Amino acid sequence: MAEVAGAAASAPEPTRLARRRALLQQVMRDVELRCSDMALTPERVAIEFGMSVRALHQLFELSDHSFHEFLTRTRLACAHAMLRDPGSRHVGTAEIGFAVGFRETSTFYRRFRQQYGDAPGAVRSAAQGGPPPPPAAVTLR
Repeated sequence: MAEVAGAAASAPEPTRLARRRALLQQVMRDVELRCSDMALTPERVAIEFGMSVRALHQLFELSDHSFHEFLTRTRLACAHAMLRDPGSRHVGTAEIGFAVGFRETSTFYRRFRQQYGDAPGAVRSAAQGGPPPPPAAVTLR
């Protein structure tokens, strides 16, 4: 009888872990969808998911990255995709950094180089076979 009681007591733990992993996947998907929002913070995400900031950070302990690392990597992946997209060729590299949620160009360039081993402009040039076209002339009236 004690063995049955012991098994029943340990059964909720895998279920709890599975629920936490499912919640982490929901949070990560939400962050991926809204990564370009410069105001996306752990505090906002925690409130939206009805948990404390501490609970959010503990949830990310189930993954390989902290909340901030995940957000940064997600933003960098979006920037990398934009830089390789011929349809975004007219958008400057700094503008891409802002478009994906970075507040400072220097942070974007530094983190991009750390992640991909090259500068954003070099990745764009390699993907598109040469330097970007010059900006269009602006006519003032």
